[in-house]
Amino acid sequence: MKRVPIPFEKIISIAAAAWILIGACIEFYNVAWGTGEAVGGFSPKWLALFAFFVLLCAAMYAIVGIAVLDRQRLTPLIQKLIALRNKPVALRWLLIALTLVAPSWFLQRALWGVVFDGVYFRLLLWALSVFLLSLFIARGKTLIEWKPFLAALILASSAFTVAVSLQGVTDYPFSLGWSEGNRIWDYSMRFGRDRYGIADDQDIYVLLDPGRMTVGGLPFLIPNVGIETVRAWIGLTLILPYFLVGLAAYIVADKNARVWVLTTLWVFLFLRQGPIHSPLVLAAALTVFLWRKPLWLAIPLIVYAGYYAQSSRFTWLFAPGLWIGMLELAGASLHDGRLDRAHWVRGFALGLCGAFGGFLLPKLIPLLRIDLSTAA
Repeated sequence: MKRVPIPFEKIISIAAAAWILIGACIEFYNVAWGTGEAVGGFSPKWLALFAFFVLLCAAMYAIVGIAVLDRQRLTPLIQKLIALRNKPVALRWLLIALTLVAPSWFLQRALWGVVFDGVYFRLLLWALSVFLLSLFIARGKTLIEWKPFLAALILASSAFTVAVSLQGVTDYPFSLGWSEGNRIWDYSMRFGRDRYGIADDQDIYVLLDPGRMTVGGLPFLIPNVGIETVRAWIGLTLILPYFLVGLAAYIVADKNARVWVLTTLWVFLFLRQGPIHSPLVLAAALTVFLWRKPLWLAIPLIVYAGYYAQSSRFTWLFAPGLWIGMLELAGASLHDGRLDRAHWVRGFALGLCGAFGGFLLPKLIPLLRIDLSTAA
């Protein structure tokens, strides 16, 4: 009988699975070894855990190999999984929630995340999360479909990213990073000067611009706020502003809720790759919200967006004006292959208004203050 050659992509899939699983086993071995002397360098408990993990990885590799080379052999198992998934809706949503929360909690909140810090173990855990989410999200008679798989990728990645943003939320009284204490002190200068007995009119040198101080300093409006609450807010500033960009795009596009949720999470993941400072993201969210809005609303708010961006960092002063101009021109409809004059006028007008707010308005406000004080 002539042997049928195995396609190259299948060989790559099997090899990648073997690489990850073997790497995860080696990392688990490094954790388990040295925990005792009952059996070599293993304690009885960790020897049992290591043996179980190796058997689990071997079973997963066998399933991957069969699924890639001879999927028909897994048909009975697939049918049972589909039947189990499609029965109780409440159970399925519970499993989705657990699949999202449990791995993130294990790696980012529990002490086990410090122990299991290897790349392959974490990659294996993430891959399992994506697979289970794809399984639970899909409907009908197919085990996993393309759209649920993409949704699972976004959901799992978002859950881990949110957990990373909040991993520093603790009441530990000392600095968790090389500049955390300095940065929290900078934030407190906006609304929490009374903590240090500093008068409101006393000039204190701070290494932050007013816009960034305002966003980070909001918790200090709460009397006697604790360090854990402040850290929770700082973590949320790495999450909520990014979500607002997706929300603003949803308001403009008016898509269905599922598309909006996934788009918002995708925008969150895309922007968090920077990461980008929260004030600039807030200015971007306001700019996206103003796209296609009436001029009576768009003009004053794009002026404010430019002013706010400049007050957060002077190098951002032209950003909102450029963004709104590009959005208006890129989103305009064409007639005979050309943009209408009205679209050109609107795009450039809003862009100039944003530049006015970022460049000219900060220079005019001190002059107005001088004139008012002179008149008084």
